[in-house]
Amino acid sequence: MPSLKNKFILGSTGLVAILALSSAVGVTVAWRASRAVEKMLRANYDTLMFCQAMVDATGRLDTAARLRVSGQESTDWGPAQKEFDQNLGSQQANAREPNDWDTAVAEFDKNLASQQANVTEPGEQQLTDGLTAEWGRFKRRVQDFRAAAPARRRQIYEKELQPQESRLLLSCHDIAGVNLKAVPLVEQRARRLARDAAQWGLILLALATVLVSGGIAFLGRWVINPIRAVTESAGEIAAGNLDLEVQAAGQDEVGQLAASFNKMSARLREFRRSDRARLIQFQRGTQRALDALSDGVAFMDSAGLVELANPVAEHLFGLKAGGPPGPGCPVELSELLAHCLRGATGFAPSGYGSALQVFDDGTERFFLPRVEAVNDEGGRLAGLALVLVDVTGLRRMDEMKSGVVATVSHELKTPLTGLRMAMHLLLNERTGPLNPQQEELALSARQDAERLHRILTELLDIGRLESGRNALALKPEPARELPLEAMEQLRAAYQSKGVELKFDWQAGPARVQADSVRLRHVFTNLLDNALRFTPAGGRVTVAASTDAQGLRFSVEDNGPGVEPEHLPHLFDKFYRAPGQAAMGAGLGLAIAKEIVEAHGGAMEARSEPGRGAEFFFHLPVTA
Repeated sequence: MPSLKNKFILGSTGLVAILALSSAVGVTVAWRASRAVEKMLRANYDTLMFCQAMVDATGRLDTAARLRVSGQESTDWGPAQKEFDQNLGSQQANAREPNDWDTAVAEFDKNLASQQANVTEPGEQQLTDGLTAEWGRFKRRVQDFRAAAPARRRQIYEKELQPQESRLLLSCHDIAGVNLKAVPLVEQRARRLARDAAQWGLILLALATVLVSGGIAFLGRWVINPIRAVTESAGEIAAGNLDLEVQAAGQDEVGQLAASFNKMSARLREFRRSDRARLIQFQRGTQRALDALSDGVAFMDSAGLVELANPVAEHLFGLKAGGPPGPGCPVELSELLAHCLRGATGFAPSGYGSALQVFDDGTERFFLPRVEAVNDEGGRLAGLALVLVDVTGLRRMDEMKSGVVATVSHELKTPLTGLRMAMHLLLNERTGPLNPQQEELALSARQDAERLHRILTELLDIGRLESGRNALALKPEPARELPLEAMEQLRAAYQSKGVELKFDWQAGPARVQADSVRLRHVFTNLLDNALRFTPAGGRVTVAASTDAQGLRFSVEDNGPGVEPEHLPHLFDKFYRAPGQAAMGAGLGLAIAKEIVEAHGGAMEARSEPGRGAEFFFHLPVTA
C-alpha cells in the first residue's frame, strides 16, 4: 500500500508528464507545484505526529500520577511495562522508553518545540501559543502533585491535574484539527499552479485542468475522507468516548495514525480499569489493617480536618473522618493537636504522665498520644499523623511496681533506723571499747547503712512525687538564692577535689513561685553529679538567663560527657550508664525531673562525648 506521500506523487504524475512534454518551463512549474504540495502535506503530517506524541506523553504522565495516587509508584517500571505489553499485545510496546515523569516531560517539550517551528496554517500560531501556556500550567500542576503528601495527591489529581490534562489534550486536538482541515486547500493551490502553467501552453490548459480535477477527486476519496474520519474519531476520544474504534483502512500514514489512536484508546481503557481496581483494593486493605488495631490511629490535614480514623479513634476520641475533632474528643487531645498544627511540630510523650484517660463502656483506659508532623517536599506542613497507644496494662503494672517499691521501702526504713542507731552507739563505744579492726568493720557497716538509708529516702520521695501526696510549699522566692545555697553547701567538696565552681547570673532580679527546699535538692543533685564526673582541674558552671520559655537554669561541666545512646535514658528511674560506679539507686535525676515538672517546668540534658554535659530546666517567672 503506497504511503501518503506516494499517493500525491502518483496523483500528479500525469500533469507533470504533460507539462514536461510542452516545455522546460512547464516542467519547472509542475515540479515546483509538486514540491509545494508535498511540503504542505509534510508540514501538516509532522504537526499531526507532534500532536500525537504530545498526547502520548500526557497519557504517560497521567498513568504515573494515577499510580502515585494509588501508592504503587516505583522507580522500576519494568513490571508495569510488561503487564501493559501483555494486555495490549502491541509490537510497539517493546520499543517504548521507560514511562517515568522526566522522560514524558522531555518528550512533550521536544515535540512542542518542533511544533513551534512547524507553524504553517492560519490561526495555528495562536493555538500553538495557547498549547504552550497550557503545558506550562500542566507542568506546575504535576510539580505540585509530586510534591504533595500521599494523603493529598488524590485531591490534587482529581481537582487540578485531570482538568488541566483535558485542556491540554483539547489544545493538541485543536492544532491537529487545523492541519487536517488545511488538507483540502491542496486543490486550491494546485488550481492556481495549473493556471500559471496554462500561460505557457494553452493547449495543455484544458488537459491540465481535467487531470487536476480528476486527481483532486481521486485524492479526496483516497486521502481526504480517511483523514476526516480520523479527525472526527479523535474528537470523540478527546470528549471521553474511549470505547470508540477509529475506522481507517490501509497501511499508509493515515492508517498508522488510526491504529495509534486505537492503541491509545485501548491503553486508556485498560489504565482506567486496572488503576481503579488497584486503588479500591489498596484502600480496603489499608482500612482493614487500621480497623484491626487496638490502638487509635488518625490522620489530619493542615486545616485540622480528620481525613482517616480507625474505630478506636472514632469511638473513644470523637475523631470522625470528614470533619474536625468532635465533642467526644478530650480537651487535652484537642489542645495538643491545635498546638501541633500551629507550630507545625510533632509531640512525643515523656512518660505515663502524658496518658489520656477515657472510659470504654465504664472501663477506665489510658492512651499515650504521639503526633508526627507530615511535611511536603517544600517543608510545609501537609498534615498530622496521630497514634494513640493503649497503655492501660503497662500503666497498671507501673503503678503496681511503684506501690510495691514504696511499701517495701517504708517497711525497711524502721529496721534500718534501728541498725543506724546501733552503729552509732557502737562507734561511740557506749557498749565498750573497740579494737582497730572492730572499729573499721563498724565504720564500713555504718557507711553501707547510710547509703541504704539514702536509697530508701529517694524511693519514698519519688513515690510521693508520682502519687501527688507530697504537695509543694510554693511561695515567691528570689531566684538567685536558690542555686547559691546549694553551691555553698558543696563548695568545700569542689575545693577538695580541685574543680572550679563558677556562677553566671544573667537573669536580673527575677522571682519564681517555688518550694525552695525542693529546688535546692534539684541543684544539689545536679551539682553533686557534675562534681562526680568532672576530673580534677575541671570546671562546673551554674548559669541562669531568661528566654521565651521563662527562667532558664543550667549546670554545665567539662567532663567526659554522655554517649548519645544513653542520653535519652538519663531521667529514667533506676537507670545507670554502663561502667558507672554504683553510688546510688539511679533515682537522683528522676526525682529532680519530677520536682521541676511539679513546678510547671521541664528538664532536659544535652552532651557531646569528650566535651562535657549540660543539664538545664525552665521555670515560669512570677510578676
